[in-house]
Amino acid sequence: WEKEVFLETVQGGEDNFVNLDLAYLSSRSFSDEFGAEISGDLLYVQVSYVIAFIFLGATLGNKFCGRGSRWAMALSTLVLIALATVAGFGVASLAGLIYGPVHSVLPFVLLGIGLDDAFVIANAFDREREGIPRDAEDDGALVKRGSRALARAGASITVTSLTDLVAFAISS
Repeated sequence: WEKEVFLETVQGGEDNFVNLDLAYLSSRSFSDEFGAEISGDLLYVQVSYVIAFIFLGATLGNKFCGRGSRWAMALSTLVLIALATVAGFGVASLAGLIYGPVHSVLPFVLLGIGLDDAFVIANAFDREREGIPRDAEDDGALVKRGSRALARAGASITVTSLTDLVAFAISS
């Protein structure tokens, strides 16, 4: 109703007034404006995810595919970051917070934080190798090395995440 009747009537009558300025407000106007802002930023978010995928895969992996390649890790990192971003917006909407212009920066900030955590985990995984060549490790040794790496990386990820939480809480 607001779009089809109210806005068309008010916007169509603006030219009929000579000495009168017409100001109108509709709840639909707010969502239309921010809907346009959100859809305008989606291209940038998608491009940044593609660039991050190429950067992560090329930086972390020494092969394009096969054993020792980390392209799957790069892809799963980006999927988890995207899911966390969507979940964060969902929780904020559930809490009644509206999507404002400042929120359009959040996917890029979360992408940076998630990429940093991926580099920390990969570095810890590489440092936990016990002098055995990668080809000689069986699945059990990889699981043990992964658990030791996550135990080592977990402390630094927790500290940086808490620091980011405090910084965002202060800025909000």
